Amino acid sequence: MNLAIDIGNTRIKAGVFDGEILVKSEVLDISGDDLIADFVGKDIIQNVIVCSVNGDTLEVESRLPEISGVVIHLTDRTKIPIVNDYETPGTLGKDRLAAAIGGFHLFKGSDVLIIDAGTCITYDLVTSKGVFSGGNIAPGLDMRLKAMHDYTARLPMVSRGEASRFMGKSTEEAIKNGAVQGILLEIDGYIKRLGGQFASLETVITGGDASYFADLMKTKIFVRSNLVLIGLNEILKVNVA
Repeated sequence: MNLAIDIGNTRIKAGVFDGEILVKSEVLDISGDDLIADFVGKDIIQNVIVCSVNGDTLEVESRLPEISGVVIHLTDRTKIPIVNDYETPGTLGKDRLAAAIGGFHLFKGSDVLIIDAGTCITYDLVTSKGVFSGGNIAPGLDMRLKAMHDYTARLPMVSRGEASRFMGKSTEEAIKNGAVQGILLEIDGYIKRLGGQFASLETVITGGDASYFADLMKTKIFVRSNLVLIGLNEILKVNVA
């Protein structure tokens, strides 16, 4: 069994894999001392990979059960199953890289646009030949709503919600529409632009807002909530081999 751990700012996402099969996954409180051990339970873990947004994995690694194989901390020097063509690999978010590898694994033989919709929205491209070509970063939904309130004198803070009409009929609706419809048009624009360059393009979305936007999209896209964990497991497999 392999254990993949994705450490965020406030929570940990963990998954247990039997080969390529994700046996179970769970979101854990980052401050819970025994949560990882409780999550693993009676599963015999042979190998572990840990990914962190801030690079600090020692505290979490100290909570792991006894491991008979290898423990890998994902860095820009870790062996990966694709070619990283990013000019500054040391600055590339490890969760972005793992999600990209997860997307490539799920759609082998196709060019893949990987969208991670969270606090920020990232758009990354992996070619059918297994080359990470780069990507872009944009503000997420809550960030856009908060920015419009914080950086203006009179615009109110608006909570998220479905934009029922394309053009707003009130200031509150206009703000909500501007954020939601802006992101939907942004996603659609990436799909059309890259789809014109790559005939076999597949699109997969992950992150906390993945289902929210996928449900509003007219274009069919795949939703994979555990894409980062899938990518981490693929990285772990090539390093164990």
